[in-house]
Amino acid sequence: GVLSWYGLYSAHLHVALALVPIIPFLPVDQRETAHIFEADIHEHSTLTRFEHDWRIFIDFGLFFFGLSNAGVQFSEFGVPTWLVFCALLFGKTIGITLLGILARLMGFPLPNDMGLKELFTAGIVAAVGLTVALFMATAAFVDLNIQGAAKMGALLSALIAVIAVAFGRVLHIKRIE
Repeated sequence: GVLSWYGLYSAHLHVALALVPIIPFLPVDQRETAHIFEADIHEHSTLTRFEHDWRIFIDFGLFFFGLSNAGVQFSEFGVPTWLVFCALLFGKTIGITLLGILARLMGFPLPNDMGLKELFTAGIVAAVGLTVALFMATAAFVDLNIQGAAKMGALLSALIAVIAVAFGRVLHIKRIE
């Protein structure tokens, strides 16, 4: 990890990407990947315990990370605002839906109780881009005016949650426990 971080730092790249080349080589217990889409409330693997114990902290942490790193005034609207917003809404929704369909055609089943309408709604939910979109806007744009407008598009993507709830109700998506 430290070597990767230092290499990215020396190459003048964003050091937040340091784990990207490391993650594929982390050890994984095969039992944890055997039934990846099947919920088991009695499962006590390290990954499951970590996920359940830290979920609320991570959710709040990501939310406040997004807000604190935004650094944008609400008056910074422009073409990049709408480009980022539309890219998140349409790009993620279409991408997740089409790749889910493609995976299903290739023989990879969707999780239990998940059909195309649930997949489509999940794509809309994934379009809320507070953290990654803010990070990418900062890394991609040098001009502060363009950067601010792009960040505003990422912040506006929080409104996509309202769209997701509306689609969920229109499509009669049921909560699965």
